[in-house]
Amino acid sequence: MTNYLFDTMILVAIICQKKVPEKWYCIWQQIQEKTKKLLLFEPLIAEVFYQLIKIKQEHFVKQDILKIKGLPCTSIIKLDDNLSFKAGKIHYQSQNISLVDAFSLCIAERYKAIIFTTDYSLKKSAEKLNIKTSYLPKEELGY
Repeated sequence: MTNYLFDTMILVAIICQKKVPEKWYCIWQQIQEKTKKLLLFEPLIAEVFYQLIKIKQEHFVKQDILKIKGLPCTSIIKLDDNLSFKAGKIHYQSQNISLVDAFSLCIAERYKAIIFTTDYSLKKSAEKLNIKTSYLPKEELGY
């Protein structure tokens, strides 16, 4: 089963039911249908919460996030020392990506996941590490 890691703005777009590219929406449907796997980790969830709380009431934000976390094909990745040290090193070396994005890179590398992103810096950092991405500028999602 293929692993996917959606960045913050992709998850926000999906939760807010914004129009996303057809190929991304197909992957999202396959995750819901249990044929693809979504990888999440708590700092990413915190970042999604932060973005959503700006536009939705807190209890709805929590419901939406818990619904995604509860999908059968969602895996919550536990962070360990190796991921933390590597993410810290990537963040230090890149400095143009967030710490959450650095964790995304480490997790994608470990679990051979494809990162869906609207962040050009994340895309470029992933390329340096030979991590597959699917990129779309966030402006095209209306952000």
